[in-house]
Amino acid sequence: MRIERWVYIAGAGLFFLILFPVSVVWAADAKDSSPVLATVNGDKITQADVKAELGLRAKLDPDFKITPQIVSDQLDSFVKRRLLIQEAARRNLAEDAEFAKTMESFREQTLIRVLMEKMKKEYDAASPVSEKEIKDFYDKLGFKMTFDVARRKNQGEINALMADFKKGLPVPWDNQIGPFVYGDIDSDTLEKAFFLAPNQTEIYHTGDYYFLFHVASKLASTPPPLSQMHDKLQGRIRQKKEKLLFEKWLADRKAQARIQMSKERLAEIQ
Repeated sequence: MRIERWVYIAGAGLFFLILFPVSVVWAADAKDSSPVLATVNGDKITQADVKAELGLRAKLDPDFKITPQIVSDQLDSFVKRRLLIQEAARRNLAEDAEFAKTMESFREQTLIRVLMEKMKKEYDAASPVSEKEIKDFYDKLGFKMTFDVARRKNQGEINALMADFKKGLPVPWDNQIGPFVYGDIDSDTLEKAFFLAPNQTEIYHTGDYYFLFHVASKLASTPPPLSQMHDKLQGRIRQKKEKLLFEKWLADRKAQARIQMSKERLAEIQ
């Protein structure tokens, strides 16, 4: 059975049920063997249905508590949902082309999400984090950085800005970022720039752009004790390892795939 997520919208003293499918699937035999709590024009609502929905809510909200009123409200939401689904079926909306397209998009998103969850478990096992790695990460938290940044698509323009800076000429920086510590870094470019010396500049190429980084300031910073940050740093390091493994896997698959693109058709929508 497909579990659906509910959102209540208040208006004119009424609540309207809006349905958003969620990728929780129960085996048919599990549903058939579960006690029936209610029927709606012959459609069964089982104990397994309600328990699954309550379990999902508890997973999404750690503070969620199951009470008799919550269970009753949940069953009522299933009844309303069945009525809406039955009305949609009566109107043959399942045969609508737009509906079919929406369902296919949802199916693809669900498959990707399930795949990512399985791959994450695989990467977790393949990404052990040593105490040395945690200590090395912690040692990098001893200062915070602020950067001036210029961004250009043309490499010649960014090289010219670098030359002007070295001559002592003013540079039209696009923005200033920081201050932040090493633990705030969320990009490969920032990680490379983080170890520049004060007033040092460097050019980096990422995607379609060239970036000129200038260290505007590099100040000492005192992080909390390692004992307080140990688990958080361990998670950050493991997350980074998993990201690198996934990016390599995806790049390898892309290199092996037979991909054909039409630049002419692409230009028509740009």
